[in-house]
Amino acid sequence: MTTTKILNNHYVVPTRNPGQLRAVFPKVKEAVVGGQTWCAVPLSLDSARILNNLGFKTPSPIRDQYEWPGKYKPKTHQKDTAEFLTLNQRAFCLNGMGSGKTISSLWAADYLQTTKKIRRILIVAPLSTLDPTWADEIFANFPLKTFAILHGTREKRRDLLAKLHDIYIINHDGVKILQEDLMQRPDIDHFIIDEQAMYRNSRTDRWKVMNSVLNKCGFTRSAWGLTGAPTPNDPTDAFGQSKLICPENYKGHFTSFKNETMIQITQFKWAPRKGAEDTVNRILKPSIRFALRDCVDLPPTIYSDRYVALSKEQQKHYRDLLHQAVTEVQGNQVTAVNAAVLIGKIIQAALGCLYDGSGETLKIDFSPRINLLKELIEECDQKVIVFVPLTGALNAVAQELKSTWAVEVIDGSTPVQKRNRIFADFQRTKEPHIIVANAGTMSHGLTLTEASTIVWYAPTTSNDVYNQANARIVRPGQKYPTNIIHLYSTPEERKIYSALKEKTKMQDLVLDLMKGG
Repeated sequence: MTTTKILNNHYVVPTRNPGQLRAVFPKVKEAVVGGQTWCAVPLSLDSARILNNLGFKTPSPIRDQYEWPGKYKPKTHQKDTAEFLTLNQRAFCLNGMGSGKTISSLWAADYLQTTKKIRRILIVAPLSTLDPTWADEIFANFPLKTFAILHGTREKRRDLLAKLHDIYIINHDGVKILQEDLMQRPDIDHFIIDEQAMYRNSRTDRWKVMNSVLNKCGFTRSAWGLTGAPTPNDPTDAFGQSKLICPENYKGHFTSFKNETMIQITQFKWAPRKGAEDTVNRILKPSIRFALRDCVDLPPTIYSDRYVALSKEQQKHYRDLLHQAVTEVQGNQVTAVNAAVLIGKIIQAALGCLYDGSGETLKIDFSPRINLLKELIEECDQKVIVFVPLTGALNAVAQELKSTWAVEVIDGSTPVQKRNRIFADFQRTKEPHIIVANAGTMSHGLTLTEASTIVWYAPTTSNDVYNQANARIVRPGQKYPTNIIHLYSTPEERKIYSALKEKTKMQDLVLDLMKGG
């Protein structure tokens, strides 16, 4: 690709076909120097976009014409990311977790608003990041911009949307509530879709609603998809994202894409084909990718597994539940749904909090595990985050820890405003010292670097949640070496942790466990 030069407010490019440029740029200037034809095109964002499409590597004017407002001095990779986004109306930002995708995309969008290329912006993001991530960044770096968080009752959301703002912020599932209103707002002409992997399944209502609002509204909308993990489970995760942001990249249906990227091993088991990553890379274009290690120097992260014995009560229930799980699997199809149920039963016994048929929590002796957790917390000089997968166990753990430390609890029932207050206090004040949480409520976008240790009291069954949750402390701003500690009492738990690190599907893990007896 030929690289352009900037001279006297013009892009200057060598070319053997000046007629191609004259056809697009009527005011192009030509000169022959040493037998080489050079063309000078007036510098503008439109010119840069066209030249790049013609094969000339051309910088965006944001490089030299933008003041990069706010409290941060942009790093090289952030300038590169913002420049890339301004050059592409539809694009994927696949920078690693913690690399600064939020501020990079906001700088790019601010530049486009300043130059009148877009009017209003809709940011679609996980619920937990609306205020503590997106709203905070806008307020701190773009104080003159107006914004509204579209959350609450349907009436409240509609009232907020009806008022004219520079930026609107909404959670993924909130789009459905305002679908009809958004379809009638051509002035909201640019979308920033954070954690775009939430739209990896094109058969869900969530995807269909967003596709309708973005691609079937009757007018043009530009959009950037942001995620550090576009394929958290399989190569097929890329299909829905591509069809949403750049549908022209793949003309076929999901089945054909699955056959192109996956190979069937058994009746119920599929594995990625060799070269599937190239296919994924092809359909997630145009894209930019900076891994976190390419952007910042972070303290080391140490992963460790800590064994803790089961109490006698736990041993009995564990054996009973494992036998029950084997019985249920033998002779039956194992699907993603019932695989998770079987794993959940095994984990219940290890946690010491079982659920009966009516959903009530039955507590049994879990003193060995809670005592080890207390010992680990005592060894930490900084704050600690404890992830517990089941509500009954989560509350039991928090209650045990509150006798010694200041503890806050976050699960699916915690109101958004309370979550935001807890996150802010955790980062800015002495207390709370510990957050006990369901990992799914803290798996995207948050910065919680006041903690240096995450303890997985028991494993999650989601690769995406596991990696995202760990990234809350392994990110820019972290001053201390970080520890990710896995507590386990059974072979199944340890294999689950290994599967999470290796991105193995939980359904395949259950099959392997059952084959082993």
